[in-house]
Formats: sequence, structure tokens, C-alpha cells
Amino acid sequence: MAFEFSEAQKKVIDNPTDNILVSAAAGSGKTTVLVERIIDRIRKDLLSVDRILVVTFTNDAAVNMLDKIEEALKKERGVCANGGDKARYKKMCDQLELLPNAYIQTFDSFCARVIKEKGYVVAGHENTC
Repeated sequence: MAFEFSEAQKKVIDNPTDNILVSAAAGSGKTTVLVERIIDRIRKDLLSVDRILVVTFTNDAAVNMLDKIEEALKKERGVCANGGDKARYKKMCDQLELLPNAYIQTFDSFCARVIKEKGYVVAGHENTC
């Protein structure tokens, strides 16, 4: 049985804006909606998983989001394999390989990663004020 999205959820999934903030109560389906939005945009060649940023407040939420995206990519890969769509199958395999490069983490982990990876940019400009 396929999950039925509400009209409000469909608006989030189909919103053409690249950057989107989703704020809703616990248990309202935020993770499911965001995963569908990401997978839908990958299907349409509008997005690559290594070009996303998903920030959450807890490590559990970040791990859950990462696991659900991986699960959805594997499911999509299986659909492509069973349907004989070799190009889309390869695309989903490629997306699974890129998944470790996705920014799906807590706010503090994201900030630490940016400082670690891009801190040299700031360090070179410390005396420019």
C-alpha cells in the first residue's frame, strides 16, 4: 500500500524552490515528506544526493533521515532493475555511492564540518577588518 500524502505534504514535495524549510510537529511526517521530495527530484534529474543539505536538531533524526534516503534509493533501484531501466538503475547505484557525501547532520555537526573543510578560507582573511 502506497503512502497517501496530504495536500499540504504534496505542496512541500512538489515545491519547485531549491531551498525549503519544513517545520511541523513531531510525528507529522516531515521525514517521509522530505525523503519523497529528495527522491522525486533525483528521479527528475533535478538533484544529486551529494548536493543536498539536511540539518536537524538531533543525531537520531539525522541518522533516521540518512537511513530513509538510503532505503528509498535502494527501493527505487529495485524498481528500475525489475522494470529493465538500466540507465535509471545505474543512476540510483551512483546516488547510493554518493550518499556518504551528503550533508545530512545536526546543526552543530554541519558547522563543525564547514569549519574543518572550509576553515582555511576564513583563516586567510583574519586580518582584513
